[in-house]
Amino acid sequence: MATVEELRLRIRELENELIKSKQKQSDAEHHLRPKIDKMSAEVVDSNPYRNINPDVAFETHNYNITTMDNFAHFMDRISKISISTIYHSLLVFQKKEAEHPKQELVEEEEEVVHEDNEWGWHPTRKTQQIPHS
Repeated sequence: MATVEELRLRIRELENELIKSKQKQSDAEHHLRPKIDKMSAEVVDSNPYRNINPDVAFETHNYNITTMDNFAHFMDRISKISISTIYHSLLVFQKKEAEHPKQELVEEEEEVVHEDNEWGWHPTRKTQQIPHS
């Protein structure tokens, strides 16, 4: 039979093992999804726009456009992106138009016929007729 001191020592060992296993488990969770303490300015700027419209693709480039080679490449890239973006936007717009055509409001005009009333007044005449009694 074990003495009280041996049991206390075994309890401490088990408690230490429990603490270590909890730390390993929490470390494993941190590796799966690390906590972001501070977001960079780029992430703060780009994240909301991606959440608004997930169809938008973002490209980031770090060019020194003061050199002629980089400037030419930069201008070429901008023109291609602009044209493809406009083309893509038009295709999306046309697709939405085809799926949901606008309903046109059709106004029908009724022909209003004015008849002489019993007093002899007609709205298109400039003078009134006085009835004879």
